Amino acid sequence: MIKAYLENEKVQELLKEIINNPKYYDKNQEEILKDEYVIHSRVLLLFYDALYKYSLIIEDTKYLDEFLNGFESLIKKLKNIEDINYGLSRLIGKITCKKLDVLYDNVEIEKVKVLRYIHDKYVKNGYYIRGLTRPDYINICNTGVIRGNHFSYVDEISDILKKYDYNLYDNYNELEFNTDISKACIKSINSPEYLYKLVINDYVNNKDVYYLKDKEKSINNLKVFLDNLKVNKADKKDILELFNIIWDYFNKEDNNIYLVLIKRSKFNNIDEYKISNEFTFDESLDNIFNAYDDLEVREEVKEEIDELIELPSYYKYLKDNSDKDTEKIVLDNEYGMISVFMIIGTILILFGVIISLIFV
Repeated sequence: MIKAYLENEKVQELLKEIINNPKYYDKNQEEILKDEYVIHSRVLLLFYDALYKYSLIIEDTKYLDEFLNGFESLIKKLKNIEDINYGLSRLIGKITCKKLDVLYDNVEIEKVKVLRYIHDKYVKNGYYIRGLTRPDYINICNTGVIRGNHFSYVDEISDILKKYDYNLYDNYNELEFNTDISKACIKSINSPEYLYKLVINDYVNNKDVYYLKDKEKSINNLKVFLDNLKVNKADKKDILELFNIIWDYFNKEDNNIYLVLIKRSKFNNIDEYKISNEFTFDESLDNIFNAYDDLEVREEVKEEIDELIELPSYYKYLKDNSDKDTEKIVLDNEYGMISVFMIIGTILILFGVIISLIFV
């Protein structure tokens, strides 16, 4: 699946380029998702999504160069994420046509054949995907069972907050599966959701601190949240201590993206694809990819797991030089130039004094 393609040298080169070059990652994000993504990561997840579709539908390295060139061309030309996404659907469609010996220019004539093939690969034989934390991922690798993770320290925070009419577990389902891999990736990065909800709330403006795993700023956000709930000093102190324990448990190491995949057919029967003549081939294909069928499971999942995937976060592809290092280099250069000018100035002054003394 997708993991095998990620190991490709050209894939790695492209990922490093798009994460570090603004002409690739500086895009207009979807308004609804602005608080969920760091801009570099948005483009990375767009690539993961496209590569995931390629791995399910095309299943052949023969067309990988064409796919990578097409992806690079789209993110160079287009500024809007939604336009790029639509272009990627068309790219997958074009390569599928080539794989099935169908001329893309004549695809409207044979769209039934191509669309049914894509539907069978991506939907009928596709997956439900669950994004999770690293500890949960390791636990599933060991036990093979997906279950909700009830952490006792979180229950303690929940009990304290109930005194202030706040339910930490409201509208929260620990076992939600997605058919959109980008959404599942975000679930993994922003997991556990109850921790995320304490940090990212209506009272704060910096919404990316949890995504960036910035502990200090996350704690500041939590303090703002508790102040707005008018939590007393003793309860606030207890919550902050518990939060520290929970944070360190889930963020011991660099967080990658952790996914568990189970065939959709294990949960429900999927109907054959029905063609609608109201839509063009490109529109129908986009509808297939955007017909999200999320699944909520209330108890532990005992179905056999089909795939466990760990995907690198965008940190892996960032160049080694941090902003601070770059800033230091700039300052060093500035002070270096200043020092040179000071030395030259001093020499000129001394030279002038000497000349003056000679001609006095």
